[in-house]
Amino acid sequence: MEKIRNKKFIDFLRSQDKEIQAKRKDATRGDVLKSFENNIEKLETLVEKRINNKKDEDSGPYNNIKFLLRRYINATKFKFIDLTKGLISCVNSGSYSGALVISRTILENVAMLDLKRAEFNKLLINKKYLKLLKELLMVNVKDYQTYKVKDYKRTHINDALRHYNKKDRERDIFKIYNLKFNG
Repeated sequence: MEKIRNKKFIDFLRSQDKEIQAKRKDATRGDVLKSFENNIEKLETLVEKRINNKKDEDSGPYNNIKFLLRRYINATKFKFIDLTKGLISCVNSGSYSGALVISRTILENVAMLDLKRAEFNKLLINKKYLKLLKELLMVNVKDYQTYKVKDYKRTHINDALRHYNKKDRERDIFKIYNLKFNG
């Protein structure tokens, strides 16, 4: 795994660590960089160990749901690894505006993943398996083949961001999302 080596950026993160610790009663979240590196390492390990796109023999709805869900999760793992590699590369080269753009994309993907997780869980709990299958088809279908899914509808990123923002009233995701580079 490539690491962040930009001294200016690391110094900035260290100052943020001190600020976070000063604001919190429990100083459990002090090392932002170490946490970032640990999470990326865990994700890379998951990709190495658990990529499986094998379709089960039985083509019943349950196995199709399992296959499509696996495919969505696998694609998401690769997307996050690629985005973090790009983020690290931008930070190390001093391209902070590029890093902000990639950070925004990561935030969009986290929000969308959280929204889809909530939607899929709700459908599973309510035993609406065919609706779940259709939702999984919508996130797995290629752009040029959307005509194959009846009533295809794409989820707008603002819907995902609003959903993600509701989870924590103190966090205003749109303040983070709309940051601009002024340097």
